[in-house]
Amino acid sequence: MGTPIMVPKPRRRPLISPELVQQLGFILPLSATCYSALLAALIARGFPGSTALIVMIELALLGGCAIVCFASGLVQQDWPAILLGYGFVVAAIVVSIIVGRPMIETLRAAAIIALFFMLGQRISYQTLDRLFFWTSVIVLFFLVIEIASLQTYATIFQPANFFAATRGMEVSEYNTTGLSNSAAGFASRFSFGLFSGPRTSSIFLEQVSNANFACVETLYLAVRGRELKRSALFIQILTILLILVTANSRFGSMLILVILAGYVLFPKLPRVMLPLASVAIAAGALIVIFHNIDAVGDDIQGRLSYVGRHFRDADLGYFLGTHAVQALADADSGYTYFVGTTTIFGIIMLWLFVNVTPRMNDAPSRRLGWGLIFYFFGQLLVSSTSLLSIKTAALLWVLVGCVRLYGNGTTSGKGSVFRAR
Repeated sequence: MGTPIMVPKPRRRPLISPELVQQLGFILPLSATCYSALLAALIARGFPGSTALIVMIELALLGGCAIVCFASGLVQQDWPAILLGYGFVVAAIVVSIIVGRPMIETLRAAAIIALFFMLGQRISYQTLDRLFFWTSVIVLFFLVIEIASLQTYATIFQPANFFAATRGMEVSEYNTTGLSNSAAGFASRFSFGLFSGPRTSSIFLEQVSNANFACVETLYLAVRGRELKRSALFIQILTILLILVTANSRFGSMLILVILAGYVLFPKLPRVMLPLASVAIAAGALIVIFHNIDAVGDDIQGRLSYVGRHFRDADLGYFLGTHAVQALADADSGYTYFVGTTTIFGIIMLWLFVNVTPRMNDAPSRRLGWGLIFYFFGQLLVSSTSLLSIKTAALLWVLVGCVRLYGNGTTSGKGSVFRAR
């Protein structure tokens, strides 16, 4: 068992009550996860949607997090997030001057990570358990509808029209389902062969975030699974399994296998090995890339080689932000996206934050720390913007922040309405 850690005392008297902090700590990340589904349902019934509306909603959510964090009082444990935010602001200003365009995307990424991480350090395990339980119930409810009656699901959300209205993504002429353009599979795409319909999206409206949610929930269960009632645990495991077999996620399946395999091993590994894991992930990717750097296709070799070619063709200016606008247009280029938009110093700051923030002095936090490394840096090999989607990133960083504060749960896990009896 880890050493209990006391709830940090703010440097000044909080402006809001602890009860309100817990309520907002539940409402804000839940809203971040669900708002796009609610908005899609409204747009499907004639409500005017736009990119500006999405921006306003996310600003309101991030602003709410900032108000909670500052009104409850800053604490010493907030400094890693504050420094990350400060570093990204500086990087955004410098790159904006270089390219002559405001790098709002960089500021958004830093705000999502830092503010939800700080919010997580202000909620109890009881609030965290409630957040993940009800999120799972909502996701599972609409996932079952999508599996049982695709037409009903498409009628409720009309994902293709939602993305057309809010992202400017035109509906493909071959898309007759009303789902997102990427929902349909194809012959060479990975599949478990257990589900023949389009890849599922649930409340996330697209498949990548749906699979990412399964990964984040698995990280949560690695920390809190033993503390939950059997009914809550069953619902969340069922949600994960249904997502995996219907979204046909390669990365999600591999990550969950890694977390299961490491459930016993991770708590025994020393913290000093944590940074080496991200280096080992990159080294393994390089081996695959060099095997056939010109490979093309939607498999592991093809995706990694795509990233490898970007680095091969990059000049010094790319690492210093001179090609940020071009990098923004290539959202699936993984590490090269982050390097191109935040400079090499931005990816170093992110690497330090992910490696330093896990508590790593008890079994639950070590499971999360190692799982976070594999999830974040593994995902960066083949994707980038999906990691920053507020729909799943809010839950991830609230989880990381909460576990960093409470570790094995000896100070705040007791009394949870979802605690095992």
